[in-house]
Amino acid sequence: MIGTTLHHYRILEPLGAGGMGQVYRALDERLAREVAVKVLPPEVLSTEQQRLRFHREAMILSRFSHPGIAAIHAFESDRGMDFIVMEAVAGRTLDAMIADGPLVESEVRALGIQIAEALAAAHEAHVVHRDLKPSNIMVTPRGQVKLLDFGIGRLLELESERAVEEGRTDPRILAGTLPYMAPERMLGQEDGVAPDLYSLGAVLYEMATGRPPHRAELPTALIYEVLHKRPLPPSQLRDGLAADFDQLVLALLDREPVLRPDARAVAERLAHTDGRAAPVDKSQAIRSLVVLPLADHSTAPASGYFADGMTEALITELARLDALRVISRTSSMAWKGSRRPLPEIARALRVDAVLEGSVATENARVVVSLRLVDAASERTLWSERFDRPLADVLDLQRAIAVAVAEGVRVRLTPSQQAHFVLSHPVSPRAYEAYVRGRFFWEQRSPEAVTRALESFQRAIEEDPTYALAWTGVADCHNIRGAFRWLRSSETFPPAKAAAMRALELDPDLAEAHTSLAFGLLYYDWNWPGARREFQRALELQPGYATARQWYAEQLVSLGRFEEALCEAVKASELDPLSPVIASAHGDIHYYRREFGQAIVEYRRALDLAPGFFLGGMNVARAQEQLGLHEEAIEGFRVALARVGSDPEESTAVAHAYAVAGQRASAERVLGRVLQKAQTSLVSPYAIASVYAGLGDKDAAFHWLDQALAERDRMLAQLLVHPRLDPLRGDPRFDRLLQAVGLAGTVPQV
Repeated sequence: MIGTTLHHYRILEPLGAGGMGQVYRALDERLAREVAVKVLPPEVLSTEQQRLRFHREAMILSRFSHPGIAAIHAFESDRGMDFIVMEAVAGRTLDAMIADGPLVESEVRALGIQIAEALAAAHEAHVVHRDLKPSNIMVTPRGQVKLLDFGIGRLLELESERAVEEGRTDPRILAGTLPYMAPERMLGQEDGVAPDLYSLGAVLYEMATGRPPHRAELPTALIYEVLHKRPLPPSQLRDGLAADFDQLVLALLDREPVLRPDARAVAERLAHTDGRAAPVDKSQAIRSLVVLPLADHSTAPASGYFADGMTEALITELARLDALRVISRTSSMAWKGSRRPLPEIARALRVDAVLEGSVATENARVVVSLRLVDAASERTLWSERFDRPLADVLDLQRAIAVAVAEGVRVRLTPSQQAHFVLSHPVSPRAYEAYVRGRFFWEQRSPEAVTRALESFQRAIEEDPTYALAWTGVADCHNIRGAFRWLRSSETFPPAKAAAMRALELDPDLAEAHTSLAFGLLYYDWNWPGARREFQRALELQPGYATARQWYAEQLVSLGRFEEALCEAVKASELDPLSPVIASAHGDIHYYRREFGQAIVEYRRALDLAPGFFLGGMNVARAQEQLGLHEEAIEGFRVALARVGSDPEESTAVAHAYAVAGQRASAERVLGRVLQKAQTSLVSPYAIASVYAGLGDKDAAFHWLDQALAERDRMLAQLLVHPRLDPLRGDPRFDRLLQAVGLAGTVPQV
């Protein structure tokens, strides 16, 4: 099925299978969106009359909309296969979450409220689920519940009933999932929405205890238990659950349908608790944590940049502890201002503990109040208030890191102890300028990076020995060169000089080693030097996600895809909500010629950040390699238009036209690109790729020579980039590989 097209849906990958059919991730080629396609078993719909009946029911369901319910888009048939097109939902199913262990009660309640509210809205619209179970409940990376297969159980059940009437099916066969099926359904009795409420109780029971309320292995024995035995109260299987939770779940599991509370009442009762929490094993080690964005409690908060800067500094210091996985800045900042329960945030990021608190500056002093919370029990493991002169802010950050390490019982190595002891005072004005610079740098626009550079330079004027400020200068120059806002010769040399100055001041500064490695990779093409600097950065700061991502990029450029994937996975564990790092996963598959899987990863980046420019462009370039030319051209145009760029001046669009065989359109756009290149910076490497797509090798090598002269950073991908495949084997290509230090390097398949 993979790669085939049903109607106008291209199948990308399998997502799962069950009694209701096989589910695939697919691309809607008309609307350029990702969907889920459920292919029904052949025996479900055997006549045209049944198909029409099923279609009518599906259309009724498709008109119902709720943010907690995955929508049904269409019911289609193609080549003898019937399938349902549904909303694609990213995240983890509830059964996968439960497989990691029972959820804490506060999270059971938070997720249960969302499930109950979705059911309530459906029931009020006279729509029922009929097969609610953990595998049909998805939790997105943001903690949003989505109920899957809503109503599909009823659609299939209608056809089962018809089959019984026609003698094609044994009437004793039950449609549904037994551990979550209400007694009245087992007896063949319909009772409105009540069976959904029983299933909700079974789901809540399993979330809290890790097991369903009845779990006999044989179906007959399981049916007997449901019909004749009351389940144990959840609190007898797990200590510490609130008494009102027990009462609510057992009420939902009552054998009498009329005694079950409705879904709206369930949501209201879950929102109230006596607050008792389950006990925690105090010997359990904390191996991962997230530093949530600190609240700014200053009398005159400075636009949030000081509090954000302190948050980032604490993440950086804690990331030096190789025994502790610390979530990186992007994923931490995603929760800024969130009111989600701490266990829910911790589960989304898969961490054991949460560090939260506030920072305030007043009269040249900084006060930080922190609380370290065990995610499973919500028990405070450690809390402390720090009050230091602003000039000692670097010492303060390191003191906090040591205190947290002690709080989670992480033993410091001698080198880590030395780092946390050695420091020097910093001018308050220099520090404020530095954190302001980081605030602007994270915005990644030309204007913001200019303001960031000005702030870092101001910090250096205040304190020329401030190594982090020199690293900030290097990062600004690097990004200007990487995005071609300025010529490589104008950006990478000053970036290298600034990084070298930072290392003179602090040889153990991981950020400076990483900044230096970036220039060695993309400007000097010094492959051993870049590798050495990345590895040194990761020795000093194992939790530095950006260093792992950039090191993965170097490994990809060398064709060492398995090693690159290992680094990318580690980066994702540290920064799970970063679309840039998710996109880096896609790059590995793209350069490995696994274009279908690349689209899946690029789509994951877009799930994390729907407006992510590179995500849209990357999906289009992978579609291009799969021969989906119209989709690729449209994808490029949409992504470019979204950021205000003219598609008629894009090398990506020109190349897409070229490989699609639309030569006139390719030459038209290429002409506009060449005209633009006379007054603006345009990548000669990208122009060369267009000529390669057109089959004009001489022009392609002319522009690759120009790229070499300008030290275009994209030449680092010379060994692996698919767009240059038409040029491989030409002696001129081998000379280019020699020039960038890649001669004799063979990509690993």
